[in-house]
Amino acid sequence: MNDHRRIGTMAALACALVCIVGCGSKPEAPRAVEGPLRDVLASGAGVELVLTGFAHADGPVWTRGGRLLFSDTLADRLYLWDEPGPPVVFRSPSGHPAGNVFDAEGRLVTAQHDRTVTRTDERGMPIVIADRHAGHLLNGPNDVAIGPEGRIYFVDATYAITGNGPDSAEPELPACGIYRVGTDGAAERLARDRKQPNGLAFSPDGSRLYVTDDADDSLYRYPVNADGTLGAARKVATFDRALGETGDADGVAVDADGTVFAVGPGGLWIYGADDRLVGRVAVPGIPTDVTIGGRDGRALFITAKTRIYRLRLAAR
Repeated sequence: MNDHRRIGTMAALACALVCIVGCGSKPEAPRAVEGPLRDVLASGAGVELVLTGFAHADGPVWTRGGRLLFSDTLADRLYLWDEPGPPVVFRSPSGHPAGNVFDAEGRLVTAQHDRTVTRTDERGMPIVIADRHAGHLLNGPNDVAIGPEGRIYFVDATYAITGNGPDSAEPELPACGIYRVGTDGAAERLARDRKQPNGLAFSPDGSRLYVTDDADDSLYRYPVNADGTLGAARKVATFDRALGETGDADGVAVDADGTVFAVGPGGLWIYGADDRLVGRVAVPGIPTDVTIGGRDGRALFITAKTRIYRLRLAAR
């Protein structure tokens, strides 16, 4: 079966199976391989399955209106979920969306596997804000973040054109990279030292940019210079397979205290602002991304391909 037929089949299957999990589902207790999690997770918190039936859930982000927005990359859909109802399609087709973020004005910005970065306008229409660097098509934007002064940063990798996206093609750019959308609308490459950059997120003060690389299953951080460019990367950690063999270095989120939540093989890896490992939590399935949200702002939502999980955080 060719890629387009396979994606179409998976999308149809996902549409038929998407459902909300009943509130009677029992959360799985978090398994801390090492490190104290009691100061990070709520007392008795477990990994709670809340939604299921997707082809490739990714890119969760909490909206100002108190809902969860997320991508189903292979099904070519963006969803909105307002608990306790079912998820509803926000946009389809949607450029095979991956990572999502809201800018300072509350506009949705999406990294898409159709080789573009878009911003949704007031009519709900996606407007392409980046699709090329130095005259060449991007390989495939995979995640996006808002940096200092409200500028848009994104990672560009080859997943979109080597099997996960709508088309297979030869890369026009010889290297993957970390980019910023310039004031002139051009995609400015800030780093090209990551082989397959996947997720990215800024520290609360914008002085650090965290980036995962699934080529070596590692988490890196870059110092952010005064002009928004990046300094030399420092490796925070290389993930091992202690939590399981499935999954790779993927999405990342940072809370207001600087705690870093990184998706890695088998689950979630949690680091302090000092780069020390706080603990690890096993997540069933193949985790892909994570965001902080909930009506009280104290929940993690973790996408895991066909499923979405919730994990409660400790009160501040």
